[in-house]
Amino acid sequence: MSQLLEDVKSALQTGNRDDIVKSLKAVGDLARTEEGRSELKAQDGVVESFRPFLADQSPFDDEITQWTARAVGNLCYEDSALSTQFSEINAVNRFISLLNSQHEVARRNAAGALNNLASDNEGVSSNIVKLGGLPLFVRLLSCTDELTVNLTSKAIINVLRNGDHLEDLKSAGGFEAFSRLSRGNYHGEYLNLINIIVDNGVVDAQRIKLLNQDMVDALLYTVREAADEEEDDAEERSTAWETINTLSEKDDGKPLFTTLNIYNDLFSIVERESERKEEAKKAYRALSNASLEELNIQKFVEKYDLLIQQADHPEIEISMGSLMVLGNLARSEEQCIKMADDETLLSKLTATTSHSDVRISHLSLGVYRNLAVPVQNKEKLVTHGIYDVVKPHLSKTESPNLHLQYVCVGIVKALISGGESFLASFAQAGGLKPLISTANGIGVKPEEDDDGNPKEKDPRVEYEAARVLVRYTDTGDVIRE
Repeated sequence: MSQLLEDVKSALQTGNRDDIVKSLKAVGDLARTEEGRSELKAQDGVVESFRPFLADQSPFDDEITQWTARAVGNLCYEDSALSTQFSEINAVNRFISLLNSQHEVARRNAAGALNNLASDNEGVSSNIVKLGGLPLFVRLLSCTDELTVNLTSKAIINVLRNGDHLEDLKSAGGFEAFSRLSRGNYHGEYLNLINIIVDNGVVDAQRIKLLNQDMVDALLYTVREAADEEEDDAEERSTAWETINTLSEKDDGKPLFTTLNIYNDLFSIVERESERKEEAKKAYRALSNASLEELNIQKFVEKYDLLIQQADHPEIEISMGSLMVLGNLARSEEQCIKMADDETLLSKLTATTSHSDVRISHLSLGVYRNLAVPVQNKEKLVTHGIYDVVKPHLSKTESPNLHLQYVCVGIVKALISGGESFLASFAQAGGLKPLISTANGIGVKPEEDDDGNPKEKDPRVEYEAARVLVRYTDTGDVIRE
């Protein structure tokens, strides 16, 4: 086996065509395995052995070049440094020319070689685009040979992952070609393309504009059909959810949940949570992010009854998702005022503020904090008993939860901003004593770092509580307490 490269050189010297093809095939076969690649790379001059086959004025025809492509492609598998060396001796240019061959095997081997050369290699990927490789790749996506299509689609994805070439692919008709493929056996590659559009390190506003309804439909189809739970589709579902969640986190992606009707499909998954719990959790993650967008509020309000129903769901992640969306809906003043009239909502919030999972308590209190902002809501919340909701968290003097205390102080701040009557009602409800304890940091144990040393104390809770107490200095209530 160690003689294979020498056999290539000898065949070149004799000029025997059959010997050249035979030796190149042998190298390609050996390079299919990690052990074989290691053995070949250990020999001196492995790259130089192929230089005669890669020159611009090479006398060798497509048949010989196709076996050169196979050998070089296999050698460069997961070896970016070697790919760069082959690129420097014209391999990319030579293999791109081979994409125009009349022979299917030649086109297939060229696509496979370029796929491996481009993997994790920005320089090779840019060179492929510069030399006009993308339009040739796109044309091959329409061929009838499935292996050629498979290798070509993967080569395109590798090129896209290594640079901002999306516009080049779109101009070459690549988006439409991938869309057609998705209706066959290449749905996963279409999802990879969409994922790159959403998260490829380019300015958001530019790349998000490349998304179209067909791409969004492909994502939603994938997550909608996830209940089938087929092993072969697990990676595709993961890619689709990752893309949807990334989209929901981006300022330019959030509006698409309404304009491209993403929200409706995700809520349909949430509605079927009894049979699709894990998918419902993922849907809520995206919906909670997207609900931060003002444009989406009115559409999300259409699902208000469902959100209320699931606010105290036994599955923690589903309850959290519902409460996060409700909290964001309450950031809209118009909707917030309506929500304060909903006794069912207020009862569920009150019950979940003392939940065993502190995350649920924090989110419920967060909804209350938003509800306490509009002037029209303050008296409604006081009548409902909001002071009795916050006092237990403020008065807890043994290992209190600072996050819950902070949001409770925020609720009090929002309420007493309504004027003297609310200052008085909070004092009359016995709120000052626990608030003073909070301002003094009574019972608070400092957090510890990984080495067990106390961390520097976060003063925000005490500071905000003290700011509330300042409002009472003219009344004498604080002095009496």
